[in-house]
Order: sequence, then structure tokens, then C-alpha cells
Amino acid sequence: GTASLVESGGFTVAGTKTVQYYIDANRWHYVTPPLSGQTANTFFDMYLYEWGEGTDLWSYIEDETTPLTVGKGYKVWSSTTSPLPDPPGTTSVEFIGGTLNTGNKTLPVTKVGNGWNFVGNPYPSAIDWDNIGWIKSNIDATIYVWDGVQYISWNGSVGDLVDGVIPAMQGFMVKAPGARPSLIVSNSTRLHGVDPYKESGVENLLEITVSGNGYTDKSFVNFNEKATFGFDSEFDGYKIYGLEEAPQLY
Repeated sequence: GTASLVESGGFTVAGTKTVQYYIDANRWHYVTPPLSGQTANTFFDMYLYEWGEGTDLWSYIEDETTPLTVGKGYKVWSSTTSPLPDPPGTTSVEFIGGTLNTGNKTLPVTKVGNGWNFVGNPYPSAIDWDNIGWIKSNIDATIYVWDGVQYISWNGSVGDLVDGVIPAMQGFMVKAPGARPSLIVSNSTRLHGVDPYKESGVENLLEITVSGNGYTDKSFVNFNEKATFGFDSEFDGYKIYGLEEAPQLY
């Protein structure tokens, strides 16, 4: 299971901090470190990737001494069938030492290429995308979180990511539509919540579901008098494709 910690007034207890992150084998996990001073060695013998804002491509991190940036998302795969003599499979990794992330954290966003950025929740607790504790500049309203099959989204009122709750240490996609974007998260956004992948409802909403090969995908059409015929950064979201064997609705 996943624990949740929301400290109050600063975490000053002496000694080494250790935060565990549970990983199911043979599926992608999107994660960001909850402690400062971490390196790629945390995911030793696993496949670790970072997102290229300018290329819209994932690149493999080979050097285990590569620093992991607080607030930046990473993609991890733990295999049971790799050529390694003892692949890790389903396991828990440990972030050890460093300082537990607290206070305002600036997430690394840029407007390069198409403006897609892969960032993450830097705290050992869930955070609320709709909380007023965020400082957002030139950032689309919709976020995209990987649930193991599809990217589920939330635009402030509509989507599968119920109430915009982003799990602890969870990486997610945002899009910067203009120059000099900025995204800062604060302690006030934190809350205890570990299961955001469920239904949410809103008035004047058409929800469409397609199923196949044991998977599903959804699309949401919200009848909103404030929306235009073009793409509205405040209301609309893009389609990011999920697993190749899963149906895709767009």
C-alpha cells in the first residue's frame, strides 16, 4: 500500500529520512522523488527514462549517478524477464537521506517545441490540482496522469482523475501554450488521498466509453456556454495515447 505524510510546521526530526515507493512489475510507473539529493541509483537494475520537452520523446538514463530533479517526472519499468541475472520484479524502492520536500516547490516547465512538460508531485502525500495554493502562468488547465493503461485527465471540473487529486510522488503531464511558463506548488495543496482513479460527475456532461481487449478508454464532452469552437486552455484537453493494445477514443 501507499502511506501519506502531511507534516505541519516543518519536519525537523534528526536522522535519515526514508520514503518507500511500491512498484508493480512489468508496467510503467510515473514517479518523482519526495526527497532531495536522490540519484538514478534508486532504480538500480530498472529501466529509467526522462522526457525531452524539445523532442516529445523519452530517453533512457544509463548513468546511475544521474541526479533526480525534485519536481521532475521520471518513467520507470521493473522487469521480471530482463537479461539481468536477478531482475527486481515487483518490489519497493527506497528514497533515502536528503531533505523531505516541503514548502513551495517550483516544477521545471519550459516552452520548448510543443510545450509538453513531464513534472511530478514532490510531496509524500497527494496534492489537489484545483487548490488555490498553486501559482500557474502559461499552463493549460488540464493535467494528464498515467493509470497503467491510459492517460486520465482533469481540467478543473471534468475527467477521470476525480477532483484533481494527484497521488504522492506521481508524475504527470502539463502543457505550456505560451512563452515563459511557470508552475509552483505549495504546502496548502497537500491532502491525504491515495485512490483518485474513480468516477467523477458534473452537470451537462456526455461521457463516452469504448471497451476492447480487456481495456477501456473514455472521452468527456461538457456543454459549456463559456467555451468556443477552438481549443480553450481553460476547458479543453488533448488526447495522449495509452497502451497499444488498448482502445483509444478521441
